[in-house]
Amino acid sequence: MEDLRSSLSAAFSSPSLLNASFCFPGLYKPRLDAGGLLKVFKGLIGSEELFAQVEMHMVNAAFEGLSLWANDHDEAASLIHRDQLRGLAALLLSPVLVDPGKPQPYEVMCRIMRLVAWMPAEGRRELQELLIDDCSEEEVLRSLVSRVRLHCDETVLRAHQMQRLSPEIWEGLMLLQLLWGTNEAIAQRLAKSLRSSEWPEADFGQSLAQTLSQLGKPAASVLGRFTLAPQVRPPVPSSEFHLQSLAEEKVPPELEFRLFVENACAGPITPSEVLELPLYAARTDYGFEYVLPSKMRSFMANRNLVPVSYTRKVLQVENHHAQVYLQHQVARRVAADLEVLPGHEIHIDPALLFFILKVHRDRILEDTTAALQKATPEDLRRQLKVVFEGEQGVDEGGLAREFFRLLSAHVFTVEGGLFDPLVAQNARVLWFNSASAFAKRFQELRVLRPELLRTTRASKALDHCGSALRVDCIEDLYWKSSMSSSISTFWSHSWHGDHRKKILTLLVLYNGRAAVSCGFFTALISMILFLFGGLPGLRRNERLEQASTWSLASGTVAASFALILWRSKERVFLDRICINQKDPDLKKKSIWSLPGLLKKSDKMLALWDDTWGERLWCLFELAAFLRSKAESEQKLDIKPTLIGPCCVAGFLTVFAIAVPFNTVPSNGQTRGVAVYVWLTLLGNVFGFLAVWALRRYFASVLALQEQLRSVSFERIRCQCCDLNHQWNGQELLCDREVVKACVVAWFGSQESFEESIRAEVSDAVVFDLQHHVFTRRRTCAVTSPLFWAFLDLSASWARVGGAGPELHEHFTRAASAAVEGLSFWLLVCPILVEYVVYLSRRFCRQATSPMREAFCNLGVLIMVLPLQALLFGCYWVLFRLNLPRLVISGVFAGEMLLVTAISSFIKVKAAKAAKASSASNGIPPLGQAKLAKNATDRAPQRRSPGPIDCGRPHVASVVHEWRVRESTEFWLAGVILGLVVYNNMPGLDVRFPPVVFKKIKNEPLVLEDLRQVHPDTYLSLRSLLSWEPEEELDEEERNAIFENTFCLDFVVTYEMNGATETRELCEGGKDRVVSYKNREEFVRLYCEWLLTQSVERQFEPFRKGVRRVCDSPLFNALHSAELELIVCGEQALDFAQLRKNAHYDGYQEDSSYIDSFWKLLMNFDLVQKKRFLSFVTGSDLAPVGGLQELQLVIQRNGDEPTERLPTAHTCFNLLLLPEYGDSSKLERMIVTAMHNAEGFGLE
Repeated sequence: MEDLRSSLSAAFSSPSLLNASFCFPGLYKPRLDAGGLLKVFKGLIGSEELFAQVEMHMVNAAFEGLSLWANDHDEAASLIHRDQLRGLAALLLSPVLVDPGKPQPYEVMCRIMRLVAWMPAEGRRELQELLIDDCSEEEVLRSLVSRVRLHCDETVLRAHQMQRLSPEIWEGLMLLQLLWGTNEAIAQRLAKSLRSSEWPEADFGQSLAQTLSQLGKPAASVLGRFTLAPQVRPPVPSSEFHLQSLAEEKVPPELEFRLFVENACAGPITPSEVLELPLYAARTDYGFEYVLPSKMRSFMANRNLVPVSYTRKVLQVENHHAQVYLQHQVARRVAADLEVLPGHEIHIDPALLFFILKVHRDRILEDTTAALQKATPEDLRRQLKVVFEGEQGVDEGGLAREFFRLLSAHVFTVEGGLFDPLVAQNARVLWFNSASAFAKRFQELRVLRPELLRTTRASKALDHCGSALRVDCIEDLYWKSSMSSSISTFWSHSWHGDHRKKILTLLVLYNGRAAVSCGFFTALISMILFLFGGLPGLRRNERLEQASTWSLASGTVAASFALILWRSKERVFLDRICINQKDPDLKKKSIWSLPGLLKKSDKMLALWDDTWGERLWCLFELAAFLRSKAESEQKLDIKPTLIGPCCVAGFLTVFAIAVPFNTVPSNGQTRGVAVYVWLTLLGNVFGFLAVWALRRYFASVLALQEQLRSVSFERIRCQCCDLNHQWNGQELLCDREVVKACVVAWFGSQESFEESIRAEVSDAVVFDLQHHVFTRRRTCAVTSPLFWAFLDLSASWARVGGAGPELHEHFTRAASAAVEGLSFWLLVCPILVEYVVYLSRRFCRQATSPMREAFCNLGVLIMVLPLQALLFGCYWVLFRLNLPRLVISGVFAGEMLLVTAISSFIKVKAAKAAKASSASNGIPPLGQAKLAKNATDRAPQRRSPGPIDCGRPHVASVVHEWRVRESTEFWLAGVILGLVVYNNMPGLDVRFPPVVFKKIKNEPLVLEDLRQVHPDTYLSLRSLLSWEPEEELDEEERNAIFENTFCLDFVVTYEMNGATETRELCEGGKDRVVSYKNREEFVRLYCEWLLTQSVERQFEPFRKGVRRVCDSPLFNALHSAELELIVCGEQALDFAQLRKNAHYDGYQEDSSYIDSFWKLLMNFDLVQKKRFLSFVTGSDLAPVGGLQELQLVIQRNGDEPTERLPTAHTCFNLLLLPEYGDSSKLERMIVTAMHNAEGFGLE
């Protein structure tokens, strides 16, 4: 015992002896056996009796030895050699420094730290090198760090008790920083050794060499292939350097903020700077002393030694000071404006002192976006106050926490469109979506805002002769639309078509049935009035002295007025009316919501003309409608704009034929001949024009079929191409960028969509246009004036009257006229029209000259004459048989019914044959040999490009604006994140990878950062770096094998909006091959592109948004890991910590009721725990430092009998808890309150 005591005392009291002791024997260069020494000292401490006998002797010897080392700054200036400093490491490992709470060990450590502070820069660097070489074993370094940190905590604790910061604090931080640098240097040298072929390095100390040798040479050879900064963890985790006394707030955050502002605003000090810091002579309470420079005298300057929870509290102080400073500025300005004398009260609008954010819960994202866009930088730096519209309450922090919790669920999610869904799925983190969010919004088939879903009555769309469909209309028609939950019919049309045809077609489609009904009703009323003598007649012959023309005239006039004036109530969508033309923002949002509007539409009406099939937006609307509906729900109605003019012209033609039929004088014997002559002559005159129009129509249908069968995005026209991609002097992106992305997302690929158009849509559309346009029902509606003429004839004979046989004959003639009218109206006319349509479709080839075209039309008309002769010949033959008129009319009606049945049978057979031919040959049988020429001859003439903006502008005109909006959305996301930090919120429930915060702080990125975002790509690149040939080869052979194995060049290939894109990683990358020699450069450039360049357009606005709010000296001093913890909060929810710092009002902490309450909370799963935190605090996250930072207050709020639910004041973390009778009721009431609390009050 005596020998041990004397040996240790002799060694510790003599610096030269201590420097030479405890070294490995037999080495050329002395090396401290730190591991063996620590083991011996631990054994000494383990023997309490033995240690008690030698402790004081070792302490006294240490004091004596330290005084011999140096008594002042001047003596310490000579400590620059390793042999002079080795004993300090042994002294730091001595057992007497284990407990810094004792006075003597505390003083010894203070002397050691002061000695290190007195040393010159060369001495500190040499001491650090000594520790790296001789004390690199993890256990040894942990012991050194632990002892120095505990002493620093003790120093802070004593300063807290004395209410004075002593120089020993900063001297202790200097030594702790020196150990931090030692820890980092060991990790760096270990990484360097892993990359090196030499194992171990010659100049490594014995201790570090032993550490490296434990990995073995095979591991070194494998890891040595990773040339891009392999990540090696330091022996001691960074958390073991953090001062726990700061986490306990022994130094008030307000004091530290003042120290930081006074001494360290230039930024944090680095461990390498610590080695170079000189001492300065300064006056202190003890006289003139050498002290550390002011830059060292701040805890935040040594931020790597400060817990994040304390950093956050100091940051909160800084934020609060900034907010108060702005409020004082406002108060001074108001006082100066009002000329108020000092000491007098002034009333200031709270909106000037705070940033008051008013939002609705159901529109939280829209209201927040609008408010932040209007806010100035000064507004954003004011203290935030949140007001939920329609709710009572004052925001003292709880409302803001709840606001950010709700808002983050809208913004920081994949569904918001800002973040990449593939990365979220594969890496479980949020990463910026480099794809076009504009295309994504289209792909989602949703309406951005409910108020954008608007409809109008069809009658309003057709007001003022359809002015809404005119290109030159500049009137604001938005007032004609109103909000709706669905759309009955979506009108799809081309603005490059003839608006007059579209207007007439819509009038016929929506008002035609009402017009014919009104015409029939008026004709019948006129007939009745004429029969009873209410209306005068016209003399036609001797027997018909009072002939009627009222049914034809009144029916035609009534139908014409009804066609124009009828008010259809069907709710339709017309872009010019339902899209706001005056508000650019609403207009753009409506354009972006177009696919969603189509999804909400029950039916789509496509007004087809020559330009519809070649316009990009028309096909896009068709694709969106087909994509949004199941096959059974696809109500697609394609109507040619020729229907309207043809129907109106046909109606007027029949009227023109019927007028002379009812007004020209005739006798009974020649009436049949007169009918035949008038119908033949006038019908053929107007029929010539009809044939000409029909043949042109069917030729254009065949041209459409050719367009659809060869549809290609490269050939489809869009307005941006018509404008040569220039708009108001700015270059426009092409519409195809967005439309292609949507089509690929909906149909899998562009080719699939084009094939779907060719194989399905083409046949269906063309078949409908050829066979389902000129229907029998429409023919009957057009030829209704003919029947009204026969009604006049029937009324004329009925009014003649008479007695006996004469009366019978007159009524027979009246009845036969009605039957004949029905026969001609319902049977003869449809047969003739169907035959004319068939011949026009069959011979639709256009002639090369107008003269030949006229002869072709005449030829078709001549082919109709035999059928006309047959039909009217039957009638004339029956008439010549002198049969009773009623019998003649009945037989004629029967014959026409038979002919109609045969015609219908032939028509059905022809339609089936056409479908079969279309399915087998791909081209309808009509005009097969002439299709190509027809398509060429009838190709629509391109109009000169011009800026047409009629409610549905080309997307390229708003893509640039969308880019700006997209940047704004990322900027807003950054502002929201900045507001969370600036307003001292607990954090956001977001899963950003650490690389996001490194980019915010402009810290360098490494290969390991890629692993967090693209793990598959990271593994591929790591495999690329780890590849080695199987045998030793020269450089040229290795490069050749590598190139043949991987076949790579300096080009990156990626998917963008469904299309494959390529980008060169360097100049000439397409022609540069990746070889064994330059693979590291390829990996570096690839990582730089993935993490920086590919998302630069999205990330830069996000970073600027954060910096718009947070740009203070302390924020700039934060490390990325600290910022991540402050933003994301603590992920672990330890309710034991919450209970540890809870306070009670009306309850005892050790009561059985409180114990059962905490047992209930402890048994909650993670989701329930988050709900409870949200209910009590407004946020479901724990702040940095854990739940102990919340300081929950539980206040008694009544007892049994009660059915009162627990309530909470989230601003103060206060829970009002009634005392229930049993634990089951306690659980039921708490769970009920948690799941039903929203805002102020239970809903």
